[in-house]
Amino acid sequence: MMQGIEISVNGEEPVLAAADGLTFVNMVCNGRRADWMMAYGADDSENRTWIDRPLSKGDKVRIRIVDVLSVSPALKTKRKDRNEMKAEYERLKAQLLKKGLIAEEGDEGI
Repeated sequence: MMQGIEISVNGEEPVLAAADGLTFVNMVCNGRRADWMMAYGADDSENRTWIDRPLSKGDKVRIRIVDVLSVSPALKTKRKDRNEMKAEYERLKAQLLKKGLIAEEGDEGI
């Protein structure tokens, strides 16, 4: 069993979201542009989206931390490509080296 997030909007059927890495709910409510809610999770191999929807004034959102045996089906699932992750790591590492924020392996003094 793992901890997860149970989310219900306006009394609709709750969505259970949980992942081995991280799980979060993001709500944007500022009145200048579309108010929105997203429930997202990620682990070493996949990114999952359970909720990706607009919100309206007066919506009632219930969020609880719960123990879950299984999660709701995801709206979207994207497998992580390890080659893409390695390329992104190398690109970011080069930027940090250039800025002097990290040292090459074996360098001392930083």
